[in-house]
Amino acid sequence: MLARVRESLSRRGLVLREPVKVLLVPLSELLEMGGQRGHTMGATTLGYPKDGLGQVTGIRIAAGLPPEVFHRVAAHEFGHAWIGQRRRGTLRPELAEGISEALAYGVLRDLGSPFADSIRERMKINPDPVYGAGFRTVRTCLLRFGLTAVLEALVRDGELPGTSFA
Repeated sequence: MLARVRESLSRRGLVLREPVKVLLVPLSELLEMGGQRGHTMGATTLGYPKDGLGQVTGIRIAAGLPPEVFHRVAAHEFGHAWIGQRRRGTLRPELAEGISEALAYGVLRDLGSPFADSIRERMKINPDPVYGAGFRTVRTCLLRFGLTAVLEALVRDGELPGTSFA
């Protein structure tokens, strides 16, 4: 299943610079790492050396997930890893989670199953102010500017394209 996620993201030009170990772990381990209920199916561990790019030390995904949910979680965590390997410092939570959710949305679209489509529809209306609102904000930008421009702006500026604070 992980190979299918990587293939889907690779077709979009997203390939990790360095391989990252992916572990299937009990849900209790993710909860112990500080996950919030509802956001505990995966975690990406990043370190940020002083004045350096992020170092992704691992991805953990809850064991026993249905295939579509696994694809969503793996793609989401891959998004964190991809940004982490390219950006100095972190993004605002709504941008980090929004782009990761958008990547997961695309992978689910590639699956094309009724359950994957149902997950995508729920993502569009998720009331969470970070995951849901972040996804909708990033998705609007993706539809306007495209994936490459959005990713370049996030890595370079830490903001979405077309955003001006001057």
